[in-house]
Amino acid sequence: MALTCLTKDILVDICSDLDSDDMDNLKFLMKDVACLHKLMPAINALDLFSAIENNKHVAFHNGRFLAECFELMGRTDLVGRLGLNPTQIEKEMGQHNDSVRPFRILLYTISKDLASDDVELLASFSPRVFKLTQQEKATIKSALDLFVLLEKRGIIEIDHTNLLKEMVKSLENRGDLVDLVDKYQAIVPDRPIPPGPPVTVPLYEMTSKPRGMVHFVT
Repeated sequence: MALTCLTKDILVDICSDLDSDDMDNLKFLMKDVACLHKLMPAINALDLFSAIENNKHVAFHNGRFLAECFELMGRTDLVGRLGLNPTQIEKEMGQHNDSVRPFRILLYTISKDLASDDVELLASFSPRVFKLTQQEKATIKSALDLFVLLEKRGIIEIDHTNLLKEMVKSLENRGDLVDLVDKYQAIVPDRPIPPGPPVTVPLYEMTSKPRGMVHFVT
């Protein structure tokens, strides 16, 4: 696949067609290649592009990284405006050094496939199960917010996704999400748990529909 050479004119053109939701999605997808303190203050897409343009692992100039971000976001129109083939980008997703990281793809794919009720259930038991403070809970407005917080606390990491799997297992009839984590773990196994007694967290009973119970062991 021939890669494009990004110019400022192309980026300015794309920037004008991104809304606030697109910005939030990009900030999450770019989290592995730029520090949050650079991403979060960004008020437009050009600020985001500037935050990653010097990252040697992104090869920003060739457009692949941004194209994968846009493909994940469902903005195939923007992939085309980069001069790239959406079908080919989807086929090669996460397979190159300058690709979006598979861990980021996993979290983002799960987040986009969670209903609002699912997010509410996960957010409601997080303070007790993961010992989040009420202040932390107040920052959770979406699945992406929840994942950013759990990453910050080290609860889920690139090679530590068992708790993520237990989370989606607790949701009724979401075996499809469990399958996504299983496929990821087949490529990136969880790191061995250090010797010592297992740490358990309290049993939490969901009182909202759909009801269920979940017991996490870390």
